[in-house]
Amino acid sequence: MPTYAYDHQRWPALFWGFVNPVWTGATAGPNGPMPQPHTPPSPWSVTDHQTAGLACAHLLLAGLFVTFDRFPYQELIDDYYESQLGLWDTVPSWHDLRQYEQRLTSFKLRMPDNTEYRWLQEGFLPVDPAVLFARTRSSLTARIWTGAPGDRLRDTPWTDWEALAIALEAWQIQAIAAEPIDLTVSDLARKMIPHWHHQSPLAAIVFENSD
Repeated sequence: MPTYAYDHQRWPALFWGFVNPVWTGATAGPNGPMPQPHTPPSPWSVTDHQTAGLACAHLLLAGLFVTFDRFPYQELIDDYYESQLGLWDTVPSWHDLRQYEQRLTSFKLRMPDNTEYRWLQEGFLPVDPAVLFARTRSSLTARIWTGAPGDRLRDTPWTDWEALAIALEAWQIQAIAAEPIDLTVSDLARKMIPHWHHQSPLAAIVFENSD
């Protein structure tokens, strides 16, 4: 089921998509499943995710989740599980970012090129989406998660991150167009979307928060 509750998630997972998008009609919060007026089309999922250790922050995640028989970045997760990163500071410090960048390098991953590093916290590790996708697509055990393991990522038509990003952007445009606002899909495609509506997709390693 593409929309699923916190206790039905299968973490850890890789994520490509949007954080706290207002156009899903859902709300992130600590009280269970989010109200959702319509189910997102497969293979996209929408879920609430708890982060930042004892702070128990919540992120609404909408996009593509990929799981594995054996998760390839478990050692990186072990570094940040029970770290309480994000408990006191909503934006990571320079020291934390530098340390995180060094750890990513050891896994042949890279920090995002834009400001998406600000989401770094226990339970949610932002990564350059193109590099992560390139290292993941060829895996025989990487499967799309929509409430249960689904198609293998390598069997999808997305050959690279650019292709997946285009698909995610198309979903976003369609979702915003479905809202009760006086704009057509073609208007939205011409970038008439209000800035607070529109997001660029990002990528992250997502894992269970310690609380």
